[in-house]
Amino acid sequence: MDAAPGDAVHLLTDDERDRFEADGYLLLRGTLEPDLLARIGAVADRLDDEFRAQPGVPRPPVLTLPDLLTLDDVFVALLDHP
Repeated sequence: MDAAPGDAVHLLTDDERDRFEADGYLLLRGTLEPDLLARIGAVADRLDDEFRAQPGVPRPPVLTLPDLLTLDDVFVALLDHP
């Protein structure tokens, strides 16, 4: 993949690749700005509260939200986040 000038590029280290293969996800600390992370957290809390308030939600609730991008613009910001 070619990067455009000014694009941030992060190549995975062998350890990161191994962790992703083992865990199915990769945690990259410091990747999101604090204000964006706070917005995401606030939206996630709101969506969770709305989900738990619905009748028939099993206990303990398992939050499953398909089409997350349509629920709040904050998730769209993550699509092309550097």
